[in-house]
Amino acid sequence: MNGYLRHLVNFARVVNAGSVSSAANQEKTSPSTMSESVKMIEAFAGRGLLERSRQGVQLLPEGQAIYEEANEILNALERVRHLRQGAKMAGDVRLSIPRELAMTMLSDGINRLAERHSKISLNVYVEDTVLDHLRHTRDLYLRVSQNQTYSGLSVLGSVPMHAVLVAAPGFLKDVDPSDPMAVAALRFLTSPTSKKPLRLPMIGQEAPLEFTDTLHVDDIATRLQLARDGVGLAGCLDIAVRNDLASGRLRHVLPDGFRLPLIALVGTPQKSPPPHVAAAAACIVEALQDCAATK
Repeated sequence: MNGYLRHLVNFARVVNAGSVSSAANQEKTSPSTMSESVKMIEAFAGRGLLERSRQGVQLLPEGQAIYEEANEILNALERVRHLRQGAKMAGDVRLSIPRELAMTMLSDGINRLAERHSKISLNVYVEDTVLDHLRHTRDLYLRVSQNQTYSGLSVLGSVPMHAVLVAAPGFLKDVDPSDPMAVAALRFLTSPTSKKPLRLPMIGQEAPLEFTDTLHVDDIATRLQLARDGVGLAGCLDIAVRNDLASGRLRHVLPDGFRLPLIALVGTPQKSPPPHVAAAAACIVEALQDCAATK
């Protein structure tokens, strides 16, 4: 793969991975190779396409169209690679996935795997917490992190996402969902491990927003259902409530004040995963990418 085609593919890989170093690790190449590709594409476009920070990179609006085209090329190359290798792949793959993602993109990942690699059997374990990935008997872990790493795992692919706040229109009533002080007085549905008061970081503000009225609920699916029923405010992945927001069943709360960047990553505790495990990971990552890209 030569010229700008290679640079376009590497540009998409950097965006998907969330950083130059993560993309380089996934492709077993040097960060300078990935960085050079990004510079070449930006030079060709005549403008900056990525915002760089210590946390990684974020796609600028000016780069969205170029990224979408580059990602199509990347996905096509991956499909060809999997078709070429598919006949040789067979075996069981044990996947651990948090409930929030299992509710949104798991069926798509399973369908992709079944279509491309019929001899690979995927065994799914819905697990929100795993304390020791090295001793836990799973081949793949789908996890959400604030960076591109996860303790005990070699990352095979990652997709940028965001945490958002949502509530039912009936619960908000006359409260302005863009007013931080008014929102802070509302009941917040949170996990049992959350401390009281609950503190959330706010965009552009040093002081976090504090919630003193909290209801601790163990399961994310239950928290979301309670939010839909008007019991309280809930935080979740943006992809988990996309349909609810589109239908008006839920409203986006503090859209300009809270949008926590996160990374959904697929990792393995194996230093050199066998081909059938890598193939399953690729299908899961692709399903994540499509789910995150859906408007």
